[in-house]
Amino acid sequence: MTALIFSDEVVIERNPTERSAACSFQFKGHCIHLEHRIHANNRSMAHHMTCIIDEQQYTFGVARSTLGVGSYGNWPKRVINGEEYQWQVHWPNEAGRYGMRFGIFNTSHAKSD
Repeated sequence: MTALIFSDEVVIERNPTERSAACSFQFKGHCIHLEHRIHANNRSMAHHMTCIIDEQQYTFGVARSTLGVGSYGNWPKRVINGEEYQWQVHWPNEAGRYGMRFGIFNTSHAKSD
C-alpha cells in the first residue's frame, strides 16, 4: 500500500489483486499503522482493517454480500485541530482507483462505495 499524504487527508492506494497489505505513516503528529485484508468470493466481499493510532488498536471493516452491505467493528475517529477525521473505504472510487481515505468526515458529503 502507498500512503499519499496531503494537508487535510491521507489517501492509501492498493493493488486490488493483493489479498493483504500494510503501511505506516505520520499525519499531523499522529503515528498510524494500517493493515488491510480482503476476503472475496463469488457471493461476498469483505474489507478487514486493523489500525493502530498512537498505540491504540482498532479492528473494523465493511462487507458486501447478496444480502446487502454493512460495516462492523470499532471505526477509529480522531479530532485533530477541531476537525473529526475517520476512515472511508473506496473500492473503487470515481476514478477507478482502489484504496482507503483518512480524512475529515463530513456527513453532508458522506457516501458508501
